[in-house]
Amino acid sequence: MDKVYHPLILRLLQRPGWQLALGIAGLLLLLLAGGYLLGIAALVQSTSAHEQTLQQQEAEIIGQQRILLRQRARSEWQTALAAIATPPAESTALPQYVIASLDSSGGRLLHWQPDERSGEKGEKRGGLRQQGTFRLQIPFARLLPFLTGLLLTSAVPLAIEQLTVSRRDESAAVDTQPLPLEVTLRLASYQGRAIRAEAEPAYLSLTTAGQRDPFQRHGNPVCQPRSGQMQLKGIVGGPGRYTAWLLSAQDQWLKAQAGELLASEAWRVDQVSEHQVYLSLDDPQCGARQQVLSFAAQ
Repeated sequence: MDKVYHPLILRLLQRPGWQLALGIAGLLLLLLAGGYLLGIAALVQSTSAHEQTLQQQEAEIIGQQRILLRQRARSEWQTALAAIATPPAESTALPQYVIASLDSSGGRLLHWQPDERSGEKGEKRGGLRQQGTFRLQIPFARLLPFLTGLLLTSAVPLAIEQLTVSRRDESAAVDTQPLPLEVTLRLASYQGRAIRAEAEPAYLSLTTAGQRDPFQRHGNPVCQPRSGQMQLKGIVGGPGRYTAWLLSAQDQWLKAQAGELLASEAWRVDQVSEHQVYLSLDDPQCGARQQVLSFAAQ
């Protein structure tokens, strides 16, 4: 094969330089022209494919427009839906609903004063419709569940505009049965939707505080433990390991060590020093209280 191409290569090399340059230039031009033609062919094919896609999409859009043009007008649809829609069930009037909730909570309604501004005037005040003022009697322990149930389960979204709590005469109260509180509640309904998921966290955050009745704190026997009648009689041990001995009014000896509860008492021993005993009480019904016992003066 070398014998075949060798004479040809020799004849090409024997030619003048300008002929060799012209031949190489012509070969390069042929290669460039071939690449250009291939690129144009690819663009033509891509353009034809895009034209087919556009034609298909245009045909689909025309078909969808024909379907939409055959549909009835929006007003006709609304009229048809209104004709087949079931009328909403009449909900219980708000005063009867409050009375029912109040009865289940152990309270009673003293008076209901409808708001004279309800109606058109009430609607102009931020979208609120005044529902009047309710005067109630209810125990404090039932007050928070009553208000929460009233707001969460009412068919009409409600808002509390005014809440006043007053205490009756304590002289008629019994230790085991405290008198109910007098509550003045002003309600208003509004346009919108009551969202239970947003109201429950607020109720849960008030649960602990709602267990403590501030009106019965001083008269509640739970908040007046016998520790106030105890006497510190002795302290033994060393720093960090002190142990105190207390004598109750019933002549019972009680051992007090830091971090423990007194026997038969709700008081906690916070610290025992060389001369004093520090007690604390954190009860939902009484709040946070502290007491310090020292040796009686001789």
